[in-house]
Amino acid sequence: MGLGDVVLMDRGIDHEDYRRSLVTMFNGDIPGMEVARQIKFLIGKENPAVLGGHYHDYSECYAVLNGKGIWTLEDIETKEQKTVELVPQHTLYIPPGVAHRVTIEPHVILIGATELPYKEAKENDKPYKFAD
Repeated sequence: MGLGDVVLMDRGIDHEDYRRSLVTMFNGDIPGMEVARQIKFLIGKENPAVLGGHYHDYSECYAVLNGKGIWTLEDIETKEQKTVELVPQHTLYIPPGVAHRVTIEPHVILIGATELPYKEAKENDKPYKFAD
């Protein structure tokens, strides 16, 4: 898998009535993300931050609940790069072997889903130096 397998979707509102709006992160419709073994929430602190700088041997999926994040993605084999801005109601699927880092704005709230549970950085994250 590589950068061509990255999926950015504008999910929009799946269902809405007078009580609530329902937006799904994924609903069995992203190949490679059929099973999530971990769901995590990231809440940004006061200052902008750059996170990541690694890749995984498993898939990840992100959605923004509030604010925005700007992802830099790089295929570890071809070194092809892509930048993606993620805002509410968008979902970003990152396949195995695609390095990623994200710049988050203050107070952003992200939700992430991964195929494998997180144990610790030295086990889950494969550090990566981006070409830029």
